[in-house]
Amino acid sequence: MLTQFAFYALRPTIIKPLKPTRIMAFNLTVQLTYDATMSYLFGVNSLLYLLLSIIVCGSFYPAGHFLLEHLEVVRGIKIYSYYGPFNCVTYNVGYHNERHDFPFIPQSYLSLVKKLHLPVCECWVGIIWMYVTDLKLGANSRVKR
Repeated sequence: MLTQFAFYALRPTIIKPLKPTRIMAFNLTVQLTYDATMSYLFGVNSLLYLLLSIIVCGSFYPAGHFLLEHLEVVRGIKIYSYYGPFNCVTYNVGYHNERHDFPFIPQSYLSLVKKLHLPVCECWVGIIWMYVTDLKLGANSRVKR
Protein backbone atom coordinates (compact mmCIF):
# COMPACT_ATOMS: atom_id res chain seq x y z
CA MET A 1 0.00 0.00 0.00
CA LEU A 2 2.87 2.38 0.69
CA THR A 3 4.29 2.02 -2.83
CA GLN A 4 1.11 1.86 -4.87
CA PHE A 5 1.48 5.52 -5.90
CA ALA A 6 4.75 4.69 -7.66
CA PHE A 7 3.21 1.83 -9.61
CA TYR A 8 0.16 3.95 -10.39
CA ALA A 9 2.43 6.65 -11.81
CA LEU A 10 4.85 4.36 -13.67
CA ARG A 11 2.34 1.91 -15.15
CA PRO A 12 1.35 4.12 -18.11
CA THR A 13 5.00 4.68 -19.05
CA ILE A 14 5.58 0.93 -19.15
CA ILE A 15 2.32 -0.08 -20.85
CA LYS A 16 2.39 2.61 -23.54
CA PRO A 17 5.60 4.65 -23.49
CA LEU A 18 5.62 8.00 -25.26
CA LYS A 19 8.42 9.31 -27.43
CA PRO A 20 10.28 12.14 -25.68
CA THR A 21 9.26 15.61 -26.83
CA ARG A 22 10.58 19.11 -26.26
CA ILE A 23 7.85 19.87 -23.76
CA MET A 24 8.82 16.77 -21.76
CA ALA A 25 12.44 17.90 -21.73
CA PHE A 26 11.34 21.37 -20.66
CA ASN A 27 9.17 19.89 -17.91
CA LEU A 28 12.04 17.74 -16.63
CA THR A 29 14.38 20.77 -16.68
CA VAL A 30 11.89 22.83 -14.65
CA GLN A 31 11.47 20.02 -12.11
CA LEU A 32 15.21 19.49 -11.68
CA THR A 33 15.79 23.25 -11.41
CA TYR A 34 13.13 23.45 -8.71
CA ASP A 35 14.70 20.56 -6.80
CA ALA A 36 18.17 22.10 -7.07
CA THR A 37 16.84 25.47 -5.87
CA MET A 38 15.03 23.86 -2.93
CA SER A 39 18.17 21.95 -2.00
CA TYR A 40 20.36 25.06 -2.30
CA LEU A 41 18.05 27.37 -0.33
CA PHE A 42 16.76 24.97 2.32
CA GLY A 43 19.19 22.04 2.32
CA VAL A 44 18.86 18.42 1.27
CA ASN A 45 16.36 17.79 4.08
CA SER A 46 13.80 19.85 2.16
CA LEU A 47 13.91 17.27 -0.66
CA LEU A 48 13.59 14.46 1.88
CA TYR A 49 10.55 16.26 3.31
CA LEU A 50 8.98 16.45 -0.14
CA LEU A 51 9.70 12.76 -0.77
CA LEU A 52 8.20 11.78 2.59
CA SER A 53 5.16 13.92 1.80
CA ILE A 54 4.67 12.04 -1.46
CA ILE A 55 4.89 8.70 0.36
CA VAL A 56 2.50 9.69 3.14
CA CYS A 57 -0.03 11.48 0.92
CA GLY A 58 0.26 8.93 -1.86
CA SER A 59 -0.16 5.75 0.12
CA PHE A 60 -3.23 4.89 2.18
CA TYR A 61 -5.75 7.41 0.88
CA PRO A 62 -5.08 6.75 -2.82
CA ALA A 63 -4.71 3.04 -2.12
CA GLY A 64 -8.19 2.91 -0.62
CA HIS A 65 -9.51 5.09 -3.41
CA PHE A 66 -7.84 2.94 -6.08
CA LEU A 67 -9.05 -0.34 -4.55
CA LEU A 68 -12.54 1.05 -4.21
CA GLU A 69 -12.70 2.00 -7.86
CA HIS A 70 -11.06 -1.06 -9.39
CA LEU A 71 -11.89 -4.13 -7.31
CA GLU A 72 -14.90 -6.31 -7.81
CA VAL A 73 -15.71 -6.71 -4.12
CA VAL A 74 -19.31 -7.76 -4.80
CA ARG A 75 -19.68 -9.99 -7.85
CA GLY A 76 -21.16 -8.09 -10.76
CA ILE A 77 -20.52 -4.64 -9.30
CA LYS A 78 -17.32 -3.24 -10.71
CA ILE A 79 -17.20 0.36 -9.50
CA TYR A 80 -18.22 1.95 -6.23
CA SER A 81 -18.68 5.47 -4.95
CA TYR A 82 -17.69 6.74 -1.52
CA TYR A 83 -19.88 9.25 0.30
CA GLY A 84 -17.94 9.57 3.55
CA PRO A 85 -16.35 12.56 5.24
CA PHE A 86 -13.08 12.41 3.26
CA ASN A 87 -14.95 13.83 0.25
CA CYS A 88 -14.83 17.22 2.00
CA VAL A 89 -11.04 17.33 1.74
CA THR A 90 -10.59 15.42 -1.52
CA TYR A 91 -12.79 17.57 -3.74
CA ASN A 92 -15.52 14.88 -3.98
CA VAL A 93 -13.19 12.33 -5.58
CA GLY A 94 -15.29 9.61 -3.92
CA TYR A 95 -18.14 10.34 -6.32
CA HIS A 96 -16.55 7.95 -8.80
CA ASN A 97 -19.63 6.55 -10.56
CA GLU A 98 -21.08 10.00 -10.83
CA ARG A 99 -17.95 11.45 -12.43
CA HIS A 100 -17.89 8.73 -15.09
CA ASP A 101 -21.59 8.31 -15.75
CA PHE A 102 -22.47 12.00 -15.61
CA PRO A 103 -19.37 13.86 -16.84
CA PHE A 104 -21.21 17.08 -17.66
CA ILE A 105 -22.60 17.65 -14.17
CA PRO A 106 -20.49 20.22 -12.30
CA GLN A 107 -18.49 18.79 -9.41
CA SER A 108 -20.39 20.93 -6.93
CA TYR A 109 -23.64 19.09 -7.85
CA LEU A 110 -22.30 15.53 -7.75
CA SER A 111 -23.66 14.99 -4.27
CA LEU A 112 -27.19 15.33 -5.67
CA VAL A 113 -26.64 12.40 -8.04
CA LYS A 114 -26.14 9.99 -5.12
CA LYS A 115 -29.91 9.91 -4.72
CA LEU A 116 -29.87 7.39 -7.60
CA HIS A 117 -28.68 4.71 -5.12
CA LEU A 118 -25.53 3.66 -6.96
CA PRO A 119 -23.16 1.06 -5.40
CA VAL A 120 -21.49 2.57 -2.32
CA CYS A 121 -18.48 1.91 -0.12
CA GLU A 122 -18.83 3.23 3.41
CA CYS A 123 -15.14 3.40 4.33
CA TRP A 124 -11.85 3.71 2.41
CA VAL A 125 -9.93 2.25 5.34
CA GLY A 126 -12.40 -0.64 5.40
CA ILE A 127 -11.74 -1.48 1.75
CA ILE A 128 -7.98 -1.55 2.45
CA TRP A 129 -8.61 -3.84 5.44
CA MET A 130 -10.76 -6.14 3.28
CA TYR A 131 -8.06 -6.26 0.59
CA VAL A 132 -5.39 -7.23 3.10
CA THR A 133 -7.43 -9.73 5.14
CA ASP A 134 -9.97 -11.27 2.73
CA LEU A 135 -8.44 -14.19 0.82
CA LYS A 136 -11.05 -13.80 -1.97
CA LEU A 137 -9.73 -10.34 -2.81
CA GLY A 138 -6.41 -9.81 -4.50
CA ALA A 139 -4.71 -8.80 -7.72
CA ASN A 140 -7.10 -11.03 -9.70
CA SER A 141 -10.08 -9.08 -8.33
CA ARG A 142 -9.06 -6.04 -10.32
CA VAL A 143 -11.42 -5.13 -13.10
CA LYS A 144 -9.70 -4.92 -16.47
CA ARG A 145 -11.21 -2.68 -19.14
